[in-house]
Amino acid sequence: MKITPLLAVACLGASSAAHASLLVGFHDFDSDSNVEAHDFAVSGFSGTVTDGLSSEDVGGSNDNLYGPTSIPVLPGSPTLSATQDGHVKVQEGSGSLVFAITNGTLGSVSLATFVFDAAYKESATSDLVLNWSVSGGGASGSTTFNPSHQQTVWDGPGNYDDLALDLVGVTLASTQTISFTFSTLAGGGETFRLDNIALTAIPETTGVMALAGLMVSGAFFRRRPVAQAAATA
Repeated sequence: MKITPLLAVACLGASSAAHASLLVGFHDFDSDSNVEAHDFAVSGFSGTVTDGLSSEDVGGSNDNLYGPTSIPVLPGSPTLSATQDGHVKVQEGSGSLVFAITNGTLGSVSLATFVFDAAYKESATSDLVLNWSVSGGGASGSTTFNPSHQQTVWDGPGNYDDLALDLVGVTLASTQTISFTFSTLAGGGETFRLDNIALTAIPETTGVMALAGLMVSGAFFRRRPVAQAAATA
């Protein structure tokens, strides 16, 4: 992979989230167990979230940013309140929480981070497990997070942890999908709450990124509900 100056900065570690462009974001959830589409996406990209455990249409993280980035969660929708537009939950034995993002452009993109806000509800020692993989035999991995902030009021905004998975060195080629699956071995209650989830890419000024149209000022699309039937198709 060609190391551009921006990529070199990102490789330093924590700065990867700060030097990245938004590809796909999720922050506005309903109160059903179903498949929902992204809230915003750069042209040519799309995403879905399968919330096997019913999500909530109120409450959520109160910082209005995607994970540790400085990217606001409401581009183009100033009438919405990010602190009251819902969150998704992770609980043992209650279905999968899967975020799937597809590259529908003609080129490849160098990924930067997968970011999200998270808080625990019952136990500070519970593990939030994240497995991820790229379709077609691409890269894959697994990591564990331990959010330190607790959120006990189900319908109110809260102070969530800003968390990030470093994906520098991972490429998402044309037509490929990268999937992120959250789970936990902790039992009982609404164990974890997630909000403001996004996939970011390394900003590049030439080549495939130009082909994909991945500029910060690129077109965003408002989420449209995906039919329940999609979950069983």
